[in-house]
Amino acid sequence: MYFPEFRDAPSWRQTGFERLSRQLDLQVYPDGSQYELAPSYHLMCLHHFVDILLLAQATGFPLDEAFAKQVESMYDYVLTLAMPDRAYPAFGDSGPGGKITQTLLQGDSHFNRPDMRYAATYGKEGDPPAF
Repeated sequence: MYFPEFRDAPSWRQTGFERLSRQLDLQVYPDGSQYELAPSYHLMCLHHFVDILLLAQATGFPLDEAFAKQVESMYDYVLTLAMPDRAYPAFGDSGPGGKITQTLLQGDSHFNRPDMRYAATYGKEGDPPAF
């Protein structure tokens, strides 16, 4: 993506995107949870997939809408995990939960999600989630 002047750059981009899309399909369940079922792993994978979205935007590479929707579903899962103090629960292979406020703010920023802003700001901004 950063070296479009190379003759094989289009092929490299397409191959890379196909591999990443396949990983997203393999690693993320329909409800948006990452297959390890551990919040800390989920967040790590989410941030890596978001990096792909940002890189594509920065370089003008058109991503499949399904890729973005699946990444958004990963943010939805984070929203449903949020405990009252905005930490994630300690289950699976995750220890005591870290705060997910910044992740929710990123979800709002990337996908225009007032419900995530609401959760991240403890109800001061945005709209409450439907659930």
